[in-house]
Amino acid sequence: MKRLLITGVILIGSSLCLLAQNDGDAIRFSQYFPMGTARSVAMGSAFGALGADFSALSINPAGIGVYRKSELTFTPDIYYDKTKSTFYSQNYNDFKYKFLFNNLGGVFAFNSNRDKGWVGAAIGIGYNRLADFNRNVTISASNTQSSLLDEFVFYADRQDTSMLNPNYEMLAWKTDLIYLPDNENMPWAYASDMNYYDFGSGQWVSQYGQSQERHIVTKGGIDEYSLTFGANYSHILYVGLSLGLNRLLYDESKVHSEWDANNTIDYFQSFTFSEYFYTHGTGFTAKFGIIAKPVEMVRLGFSLHLPTFYNLESEFSTSMKSYFDSGTPATMSARSGVTVTDYRVVTPLRMVFSGGLQFGKMGILSADYELVDYTTAKIDGDLDNYDDINKNIQTFYKSAGNLRLGGELKLGNLALRAGYAHYGSPYASGQLNAKASQSILSTGFGVRSGNVFFDFAYAYAMRDFRHSMYFAGFEGDSGVEYYSQLKQNTSRFMATIGFRF
Repeated sequence: MKRLLITGVILIGSSLCLLAQNDGDAIRFSQYFPMGTARSVAMGSAFGALGADFSALSINPAGIGVYRKSELTFTPDIYYDKTKSTFYSQNYNDFKYKFLFNNLGGVFAFNSNRDKGWVGAAIGIGYNRLADFNRNVTISASNTQSSLLDEFVFYADRQDTSMLNPNYEMLAWKTDLIYLPDNENMPWAYASDMNYYDFGSGQWVSQYGQSQERHIVTKGGIDEYSLTFGANYSHILYVGLSLGLNRLLYDESKVHSEWDANNTIDYFQSFTFSEYFYTHGTGFTAKFGIIAKPVEMVRLGFSLHLPTFYNLESEFSTSMKSYFDSGTPATMSARSGVTVTDYRVVTPLRMVFSGGLQFGKMGILSADYELVDYTTAKIDGDLDNYDDINKNIQTFYKSAGNLRLGGELKLGNLALRAGYAHYGSPYASGQLNAKASQSILSTGFGVRSGNVFFDFAYAYAMRDFRHSMYFAGFEGDSGVEYYSQLKQNTSRFMATIGFRF
């Protein structure tokens, strides 16, 4: 068998190269789901044409020019994520709770006491959370058709043992999970206890029937620390500039286990394969925005988000442990070295087109449409060549549109809010997750009393996507990618406490 170029995003990163970085990194760190204040989240984060909310500074910095008073805000968030996995028609639910801080910021407004010309300006400093990676996923099934060992055999085939991938196939070789049958006609035909070629009968012999479980834990997020400047021209035109420092942290551990629960596989008892990937760093970006108010009722906005230039450092390692019914030794283990890499990720430029309707003191309707071309993301480094990965980005991804809608009804000092957001899939047609879009429903309320305000929001996010388990094939086959279907539902409860002065 020949080593093939696999189009599955996760598999490319795990099986075809020694680098921990892959095209999935560039896309993962390019997808933003603005959270920020409770008012903004309750309205679907559709604040590009509205302003006067700290979250708006991450969407359209011109929104800071709408402020007439100074303001301080603080937003804690309780996060509950539930992921249902389906593999070989068998389901498993896993969940995670997390307490976070979505927003902390201050805006300082300066008024000229004029109604014409440059009537006001403002400066804002603080942070909004742009993405959250906290998640637990467990995939569990009894499997009579395939194993992760099939992937190791597939990629080891016809390779000298000294040439095996030290993070993957080499570990399976060292722990006796894949081996070379003693046959002079096929000296590099690797096999496993679950699936091997019987040279006597000339047939493949399968002994599947093992239990499988994969546990994936991800942590971290992207926080944007921004310094924003804006101005107000005659209450008709608002302009803004934001300079951003993004703090990124992504931590992923993946543990895959298989065991002979029914004691039907000769010699084999169980094995565990673990992968660990950790990356962190900072990125720099800038945003420009404009909001126009041609008539009192209408707001039109546009913002341009320059690419974020991340400087990252990662650590990557793998380990494997095997257990057998008999033999010496009956337990074996092996570890890869820890690969430490410095690299850079450049996210796509993004444009946000916004519109809003202000119905006096009665309420607001707003909409944002964000356009992102994910094929322009890039990953590079000084010591490694990422050309193939960047070609994958251009091939496997596409442009996507993100739509956000929001509304607010004011009843005196009480405001009722609702919103909807749809984030398109970045994956090109024909890819494993081409239809993996995300939808968010939200609602909330706010209360104003003098210079103090309190906002509450609830947001419910829904996403269906596929997780690549492993890739396997047999002599003469092009191979098959095995995947689990995941259904992710996330609830967020958040409150903003704010003060105006």
